[in-house]
Amino acid sequence: MNIKKPFILITLLLSTNGICAKPLYSNTIAHKSNWHTLFKKYLPPMIISSIIGAGTGGFAKFIEKELKINQSPEFIIWLAAVWCAEYTVRNSIIASLQKDFDDCHIPYRPNSMYLSSWIASWITYVNV
Repeated sequence: MNIKKPFILITLLLSTNGICAKPLYSNTIAHKSNWHTLFKKYLPPMIISSIIGAGTGGFAKFIEKELKINQSPEFIIWLAAVWCAEYTVRNSIIASLQKDFDDCHIPYRPNSMYLSSWIASWITYVNV
């Protein structure tokens, strides 16, 4: 499984905002609410959820290849079952992770965590 390219792409896309987030004037209000502090708070949970999504998407593709679902006469049924299981496992892991973040008072955005894990899951599934 080659998940290096999607993971590197997601990491670069999410981290490039730190380059252009430098304020032009240090006295402005934009300095206090710039993108850098936003990404410093919320980027680590998004990276962790992307890793979870990449893992579950890669595992779904692995199961599909190992069980030779493509050659099965009930192709659609098995594919739907694998993706339903992947969705359930991925979301339960993210929900458990969010509970841990709440216990440790780590800020996160729930929707962005689910979205980044979903995108990473599909990118990994397509590229594996």
